[in-house]
Amino acid sequence: MLTKILDWKNEDLSPADYFELLRTGKNDILLESTRTGKNGRFSYIALDPRTVVKSKMGYTLINGIYQRINPLDAIKRELVKSGQIKPVGFPLFYGGAIGYLGYDLKNLIEPKLKTTAKRDTNFWDCYFVFPRFVIGFDNIERNVFISTPSFLS
Repeated sequence: MLTKILDWKNEDLSPADYFELLRTGKNDILLESTRTGKNGRFSYIALDPRTVVKSKMGYTLINGIYQRINPLDAIKRELVKSGQIKPVGFPLFYGGAIGYLGYDLKNLIEPKLKTTAKRDTNFWDCYFVFPRFVIGFDNIERNVFISTPSFLS
């Protein structure tokens, strides 16, 4: 894992500005904080995903290839692959997965639940991105943390 801590002196540029400069694809992510208090001090940019796991109606799409696999198993497999150790001095998030689990995955977790609701949206049941690069911004100390997770080596 490559890690670097830099000073972030340019107060004219926000993490959102840097995101606009750095983003290259639709699966790049900006997690912007409220910039107040202990828990809201960090913003993150996640770039160039090595893996994207999406699922809908029993099918899982991994890097553009549909597979009949439990999406929770696919996500777990990708997290185990990354096998990351937190770099010293880094904020809480330094790599791994960013995404969501939707309501319609409830039957994978609890198969006995009945599904009576009509599916009226076209959202993915789950959508997870595993970025190659993570940039963390400490909005209080004005530091920038750059991490390339260990699965790159």
